[in-house]
Amino acid sequence: MANNEEKNKKPIYKEIWFWILIIIAVIVVIVVAGGNGNTNISTSTNNTEESIQELKVGETWTVDGQWKLTINSVKNTVERNQFSEKSPAQVVYISYTYENLGYKDSNGLMNGLYFDLESGADALTMDETGEMAYSYPNEITTYPQETPVGAKCVNAQACIGLNNESKTITMGISKYDGNGKQQKIKYILNVD
Repeated sequence: MANNEEKNKKPIYKEIWFWILIIIAVIVVIVVAGGNGNTNISTSTNNTEESIQELKVGETWTVDGQWKLTINSVKNTVERNQFSEKSPAQVVYISYTYENLGYKDSNGLMNGLYFDLESGADALTMDETGEMAYSYPNEITTYPQETPVGAKCVNAQACIGLNNESKTITMGISKYDGNGKQQKIKYILNVD
């Protein structure tokens, strides 16, 4: 009798492991298929979005009831920071002005509008070859500031390093407005 009971236990034990493995396989398939489905959904969503507006130096990006942003100039500099470990082929200063038309930080973390075009927080910059630029530690005379509704931050500066000399740089700017909606713009900037 004991042998018959032992024979009956082994198939049940094997059957339980078999079903556990099947369940794990099904979960893996669902997770992989779900991830691929999400990717396809976001890709198709991106294909249906309107193209991002392109602006040049001196043109203003206005988000109604939120802000105005103008890139005033992009200028080469021969100045290099002797203490920096970076050795860029080109360094440019970007001067910009922004005005708070009604932006209020929905999270309450900021005391007004703030555009950081240097560190990558609000902007990603590329040289003519498509290589990403980076913040370069040179002397800046006017820093961006938190700007309350109705105020302007005039001629804020960003210092950018480029590994390839470029006559034109591309800056993609992305910022969430006070309503939590992502706003985007692309600047194609000639370097003076």
